[in-house]
Amino acid sequence: MIDFHLERYLVKGSIGHEIGTQIHYGFIPQRGGASNPDSNGVYPFTRSVTGPRVAKFSDEKYGRIAFVHEGNSICDVVLTIDLKGKASDPQVTHCERPELEKPAIDSLLKSQYTPGFVHGKAVPMRASMHLEYGDIPAKP
Repeated sequence: MIDFHLERYLVKGSIGHEIGTQIHYGFIPQRGGASNPDSNGVYPFTRSVTGPRVAKFSDEKYGRIAFVHEGNSICDVVLTIDLKGKASDPQVTHCERPELEKPAIDSLLKSQYTPGFVHGKAVPMRASMHLEYGDIPAKP
């Protein structure tokens, strides 16, 4: 049995095109300089530190099929990346399409990261991930 959303794509257009659609993503630093840890020892990602990086995005190359939607959209999700590169405590700060919030969070939690660094030492870091879905990047 084919999922209704997947069936729509099979009928509506080329599945190869849908799989090839890119999802653009990246961490965005907060404005400001110094990065001081909170009471839990978690640093904010600012321009003065080396932020976490995506080691493996769980939905790379799946395009819109991973999120089953039409058109372009953006989502911003704040995550904590621990010393082992595991994401936790996701909070959506903006998502143009509410139906994308849960799949975006699930995808980000399944992805693998490298931790952030302060003075050459790996530290847990809280950072905002910006996701753009669709053929043409959406306007942030």
